[in-house]
Amino acid sequence: MFRRRMSALALLALVGGCSLPGDDPRIVVDGEFVGGRFPLSEHSGSQVSSAGMVSICLNSGGSVTVDRVEPWNVVGELKVDGFAIVPADQPDGDSHVVDHECGEPEHLRLTVHPVGEGSAVADGFTLHYTSGGSPYEFRLPWGLHYCAPGDETAQPCRNPG
Repeated sequence: MFRRRMSALALLALVGGCSLPGDDPRIVVDGEFVGGRFPLSEHSGSQVSSAGMVSICLNSGGSVTVDRVEPWNVVGELKVDGFAIVPADQPDGDSHVVDHECGEPEHLRLTVHPVGEGSAVADGFTLHYTSGGSPYEFRLPWGLHYCAPGDETAQPCRNPG
């Protein structure tokens, strides 16, 4: 009986000093998702930001490191060449760390290019990140539509006027 109690106490002491994966800070959307698809053409360059459309933050204090960003649910081919997590007050930042709780939003800035010659659409981007030593994924529902030169068939590619 004494041995069981000591074993249970030792186990509680070990677990009590560890952070469980459910306790790690996690990426969430700050407030309501306002955005939709962001049209990108050869004239607008290859760098886009989620500023004004969707912001990300942490659900609790701490920080996470975004390891890579990939488009998801893609029609056509888009490649992410680079990314940065940018605080709203520092639009030129180049960090891969999210360290703001909600209320102090950060934005995702991407450098992307189409792989083929046609237009390409992504419904959002998956952020692969590490928090508390554990890997996580977050799907950011911020779409991107790359308009190939001369493509005016898709709504985001039509020139107004």
